[in-house]
Amino acid sequence: MILWHRALAQRGAVEGLAGLVYSKKGKGGGYSLARPAADIRVGAIVRALDGPLAPISCASVTAFRPCADCRDLKTCPVRLIMVEARNAIADVLDNRTLAEMRMLADPADLEATHPI
Repeated sequence: MILWHRALAQRGAVEGLAGLVYSKKGKGGGYSLARPAADIRVGAIVRALDGPLAPISCASVTAFRPCADCRDLKTCPVRLIMVEARNAIADVLDNRTLAEMRMLADPADLEATHPI
C-alpha cells in the first residue's frame, strides 16, 4: 500500500515510522508498508506517531520520568491508576494488527483506499 506522503509529513512522523514503512521516490512514489499489515501491531504505529502510551511520564515503560511532587513511586495512588491505564491500553494496541484495524473499517470508507 502506498501511504499518502503529505499525511505522514504533516504528522512529522516519517522518521519515527522506520521499520514500519519505506519510501519510494519518483512517479507513483510515496510510502509503503515495510512488512505485511498482519505483522504490524497497532501499538507500534501509535508509539511511532504519538510517543509513549502512558498518560503520564511516571507510568511510562519507554520514557519513564518520576513526577516532581511524588513522594513514593510504589505507593502513589495516581501513578498506580495510570500504570493500570497504560497497561490496559498496551494490552489492546499491542494485540491488534493493522490488518485487523482495516477489517473494522466501514466498507464504504475502504473503497477510497489502497489495499494493504
